[in-house]
Amino acid sequence: MINRLPVLLIAASLGAAPLLAQNVLAQNVLAQGTDAAATALNRARLQNAVFVVMPGVIQGNVNLISKDQQVAMVAAIAHDSVNALKRRYPGAQITGDANTPGAIKLIPVLLAPGALVPWASVGAQWTLKAAGQPDLTVSQKFNLFEAYSHKDETFNYMFDKVAGQLP
Repeated sequence: MINRLPVLLIAASLGAAPLLAQNVLAQNVLAQGTDAAATALNRARLQNAVFVVMPGVIQGNVNLISKDQQVAMVAAIAHDSVNALKRRYPGAQITGDANTPGAIKLIPVLLAPGALVPWASVGAQWTLKAAGQPDLTVSQKFNLFEAYSHKDETFNYMFDKVAGQLP
């Protein structure tokens, strides 16, 4: 395969990078064959897929959150991820069996801030894992005031934004 990096750098200086990048991506998908394209994590597959939402994970400074709050938040992260996934893909099915053949595992993550200061941010992230495919990770950061303003619906709001980044 030809090294396309110099072409992309030149094209970027001319403002054509998005078009060339899409072209290179399309060529790479075609080069992988139709089997890879048929199982790719694209909109056609995701909108009717079977998902297993794994337990939520909190990364970052967990010392800002009491153990009781962590337990409640981990449950809310998974629950609100299911809701956001169903709003994004109404035809999707959710199963609790991680061994379901062909199921896509969704790992929801709360990215806790390093400190509770006004300029800190909190993040939400999903990683989708499907057999034979590279992991797909989407995430978004929110300032603390934005997240706090949604009160009881904070995780619904955050994971809806994350879901909106999926194909």
